[in-house]
Amino acid sequence: MGLFAKKIVVELDGAACGFEGNRLASLEDIADLAGDHWLVSDFKESMARTMTVEAPVDMAEVIVRKRLQEEGEFAEAITIITHWKKKKDQHTTDIFFTAVPSRLYEHYQSVVRAHADGVLLFALYTVLHKILKRERPRHPTVFIFQHGRFADILIGSRERIYHAGRCAAFDRSEEQMAGLWETVRGEIATVETSHRIKVAQTRLIRWIDSVEAPSWAQEAGPSARRRRRKPVQFEGKTFDDILVVDLMRLSGTGSISRPMEGICYTTRRLSPVLNVALVLAVLALTGAYLWFNQVSSGLQQQITGLQATKAGIKFQAPYDVERKRQYDATVDWVTQVHRYSAMPTYKALINDVAEALSARMTVETFQVTALDDKIQLEVFGRSDAAFDLAHHGYQRFLAVLRRKAYQIRESRFDTQINTSDFWVKFEKKTP
Repeated sequence: MGLFAKKIVVELDGAACGFEGNRLASLEDIADLAGDHWLVSDFKESMARTMTVEAPVDMAEVIVRKRLQEEGEFAEAITIITHWKKKKDQHTTDIFFTAVPSRLYEHYQSVVRAHADGVLLFALYTVLHKILKRERPRHPTVFIFQHGRFADILIGSRERIYHAGRCAAFDRSEEQMAGLWETVRGEIATVETSHRIKVAQTRLIRWIDSVEAPSWAQEAGPSARRRRRKPVQFEGKTFDDILVVDLMRLSGTGSISRPMEGICYTTRRLSPVLNVALVLAVLALTGAYLWFNQVSSGLQQQITGLQATKAGIKFQAPYDVERKRQYDATVDWVTQVHRYSAMPTYKALINDVAEALSARMTVETFQVTALDDKIQLEVFGRSDAAFDLAHHGYQRFLAVLRRKAYQIRESRFDTQINTSDFWVKFEKKTP
């Protein structure tokens, strides 16, 4: 398995399977797969739907929750997982969501928190939407995920989502499954009529218990030709293109795990690369230190030679203006030598900056400019610590520089998901 190959748990219709490498195996519990992984679930009692609500974009979920409870879809508190929403006009919003009973939503969150490793939690329709966004169809396309006695439908294009929902059969008998496909076909026709669109192609997504699809639902179109099929082993059988193959191609955005779970998963997955980067950074800083030390030694030798030359110069009082002019250049040169000799060495400057750095702070750019009466420095670096630790280290960095008589002229601290960047411009007066 490659360095960044995913481990995945897929829970559908109350049954869970774990995917690792190229093998799929049944799990008794969704928490049974060890290691960092994705957990994709249909959330059992959940419901996916598209809806147009009379509300601004930021209030759409509130109105959806209220409408579903008023319509009797749920008799308990629910959590809305938003997959997509778009402003239709000033007071109307189109939204595509999954509604989950809050007690069930919190149960899955507790399972993720209790797991010893990093887990990213995804709703099934989040995954279907990610597949749609990855393929970016220009024209309306229907994505059908058929599993067990269910068929989950998503109709959309790169611009918008038209419809989402689930069709179900009473059992898996041949007659009922044929009826399921007719229901799916009728629902697609209804969407085409209501939205005045024409579905351009069908994207069929399979599972280990999928039944043979009718000819009209067979996967067709350019996207089918683009994708590479990969064999997956399950209980002695080989499946060449099922849901987990699509999951392997997707990024981790859209997870509904708590932020700390997402950070934990990402950092653990990237730890091998971060370790290599840290080693390279240490080697680079060591090389830079040795180079600056060598440069500083060379400059010190030059200064010693210039000081000896300066000591050997004997001044005589000028007796006329012409003789004074002859020595002006020499006096200026000696004055400049004296000024340079009083400046701190490169080694001292590097040591000052290194002493101010906190743990997990690294310097990527170090620039020194010598002016007439001061030394001006610019430092750009990065911290891979958590935000609180990174910001505290940055404040300490500034405080230590001030304590060493540096004046901070400009500074900036920017934070991203996993790292924080800092840039500081400061200077010190020379004697």
